[in-house]
Amino acid sequence: MSGHQHSHSPGHTPHPAGERQQSQLAQLRFALVLTLGFMLVEVAGGIFSGSLALLADAGHMLTDASALAVSLLALWLAAKPANARYTYGWRRAEVLAALANALTLLGLAGWIVYEALARWNQPYGVKSPLMMAVALVGLVVNLVVAARLHEGAADNLNIHGAWLHVLGDLLGSLGALVAGAVIHFTGWVLADLLASGLIAGLIALGAGRLLLAALRQLLDAVPPHLDEAALRAYLEGLEGVSCICDLHIWTWSGSQAILTVHLVVGPNHLGQAFLAPLSSELQQRFGIAHATIQLEEEPCGACKGTGISNSLTH
Repeated sequence: MSGHQHSHSPGHTPHPAGERQQSQLAQLRFALVLTLGFMLVEVAGGIFSGSLALLADAGHMLTDASALAVSLLALWLAAKPANARYTYGWRRAEVLAALANALTLLGLAGWIVYEALARWNQPYGVKSPLMMAVALVGLVVNLVVAARLHEGAADNLNIHGAWLHVLGDLLGSLGALVAGAVIHFTGWVLADLLASGLIAGLIALGAGRLLLAALRQLLDAVPPHLDEAALRAYLEGLEGVSCICDLHIWTWSGSQAILTVHLVVGPNHLGQAFLAPLSSELQQRFGIAHATIQLEEEPCGACKGTGISNSLTH
């Protein structure tokens, strides 16, 4: 005899989930409009002031706009229902969007470094007052956008990637503002190139972290916030459990952890009386958003004669 239990964490009912998605879509739309608008301002400012730092930041904002558009598309795809061909739906679209964001950020960082090296031995002038004015406006715009995206960045990898883009812009605007002040008061034009290099480094750092997070999800790794050893010890210690087989932990997107496991139990522990509290406890203790638990009376080949045993695949 065996039993199956699908459990969802509180707050993951369809209606709240729909409200959360609408909120995330609104956040991304707001960010996209402001980002596109200021990008045009920064391109003009970079051209007329001669500042590479402003042009680099404008290029970053163009990448941001593309990333935000991709994020909007991915969020829409993730909401599409499952069907016979895509039984998990399109949830992975969010992870693919995050991967695309990371790769474009790394490409942008490389372009900034290349352009800065090309200008290093070629003297050029920078109109520092215009540079500082544009950078200051950019700082304010990016602060507003970052604040708007911060709420959704905590539990959605796709929005987290967009938020990292905006943080890179914010730091870029701050670097351009400081470089403009240095040029204005000292005449040291190379400060513009140094600010560009700093922007590139910050972009690459954020992109690297995002890339690793996306790859972890694509490889179905155990979510970093989940203590696998504690979860395994908890299951091993359950009354009536003699064997644990085929334990898998992964995530669809963000922090939504998924678990599947076979538990060998005694005849008195088969059924919903055992499964229901276990599913609730997994959600409360470990944040398991969705669990599929199969109860078995007979041990599998890996368990026979060994007592408690585990087969854990990441």
